[in-house]
Amino acid sequence: MTSPFADVRPLERPRFRFFLLLSALLGAAQVVGIAASEALFLAEFGVAWLPHTFVAAALFTVAVSYLYATVVGRVRNDRLFEQMLVISAVVLAAVAGGVAAGVTLLLPVLVCLYWANYAVFLNHYWTFTGDYFDTLASKRLFPLFTVGASLGSIAGGVVTALASRFAPPVTLVGLWALSLLGAALLLHRHRRDLRRWGPLELEEADDTSVAGIHGALLLIRNTPIGRRLALAAVAMVLSLFVLQYLYSDVFARSFETAEQLAFFFGAYLVVTNVLEVAVELWVTPFLIRRFGVASTNVVHPVLTIASFGLLAFDYRLGAAAVARANREMLENAMAGPVRNLVYNAIPTAVRGPSRAFLEGIVVYSGMAIAGSVLIVLTGRLDPVWLCAAGASLAGLYFLATLGVRRQYLRTLIAELREGRLDFESLSGDLGHWELSRLAELWRTMLTARDQRAAQLASQLAPQLGARGAVAALRTGLDHD
Repeated sequence: MTSPFADVRPLERPRFRFFLLLSALLGAAQVVGIAASEALFLAEFGVAWLPHTFVAAALFTVAVSYLYATVVGRVRNDRLFEQMLVISAVVLAAVAGGVAAGVTLLLPVLVCLYWANYAVFLNHYWTFTGDYFDTLASKRLFPLFTVGASLGSIAGGVVTALASRFAPPVTLVGLWALSLLGAALLLHRHRRDLRRWGPLELEEADDTSVAGIHGALLLIRNTPIGRRLALAAVAMVLSLFVLQYLYSDVFARSFETAEQLAFFFGAYLVVTNVLEVAVELWVTPFLIRRFGVASTNVVHPVLTIASFGLLAFDYRLGAAAVARANREMLENAMAGPVRNLVYNAIPTAVRGPSRAFLEGIVVYSGMAIAGSVLIVLTGRLDPVWLCAAGASLAGLYFLATLGVRRQYLRTLIAELREGRLDFESLSGDLGHWELSRLAELWRTMLTARDQRAAQLASQLAPQLGARGAVAALRTGLDHD
């Protein structure tokens, strides 16, 4: 079997190793962080205060993201990354000291810190990495950096499981801080290398700046695909946080102590991250090749509906573990990467800011709404009825992604007609359904008395033929 790293070219290897290791360290830190914060919180409070914490974490994350947006672009991305990692590690160490001293009110703060870390560091990692690879290299290598994060997450899960057997759970917060310091040290040691490698553009990527976000907001508000992407993002977040509340309730009922929860989370995350690598490398690429990006985007909503059904039928640990795999593992390995490819239908100038707006402000606003809804519903609805409510939200997520699927193709056709899109650069993201619709477009162009249409038809024909649309092309030629 060919190594997944075979596509790395010799001249890229030093850069590739650096960004792969950075991704792995961040992945390890996030796994230790989520295991520590959830285990300590659920052991102390159960799920009674979880909806309130969702709201607080969402507001805190939006505030931190806005602060980040005011700074990014003013400081070199590598230096900003290093500073943010060090600050986060210091704050975590201080909170760990307070928790160790018995200040349990700091436990919701840990959850808030996890979500803020996750949002800002994930966004900045991809912005920073994009400075050092061109578009073609990014398509080859970025999926491998995601695999690196999964490998780091596996290591983080192993460390979590082992540490929870020999040390109190608050120790994990210290390990979380050390992982972030390790990433900061890596950046510091390679500062000269980073100057030598890039950035490739005269100006570093600035997708999350305030000006960029404002432009993205205008596009999302004024275009059909933008509005449907926003609706899908909100529905996704609402359904997934209801799902998280339900499976967290099962976990809190199944384990009595923070030590037991931390060990379970560590072992569980090792298994799911091994599966995540397999899904990233084989399952998601197969689905994209077979069905295309827009159709594959519909898979996760269907599995989310199924997760609620499974919990309603069997409200126990096994069903909760499957639901969490859908919430995290499949979101990371399938839904997230596919959404990133769907954004290719958005004009290049606002693509990055649009992604940052939808994956940041829209998602965390949805998280606050989900927490507020759960505050009202918890204690009033039996878990089965809460599963039904969550499945309804997942149904809205499904319908919204169907709308995205339709608008994705319409937007591609419009961009092709205007000559603003390079078909060859994104044809690998198209499945049989999209190709058949583009073949129909090609047939209409054959009869059009328009020079631009004729030119586009001549460009489309060899690309469609190379990707299996031969029958449609033959029909069009016979008709002509």
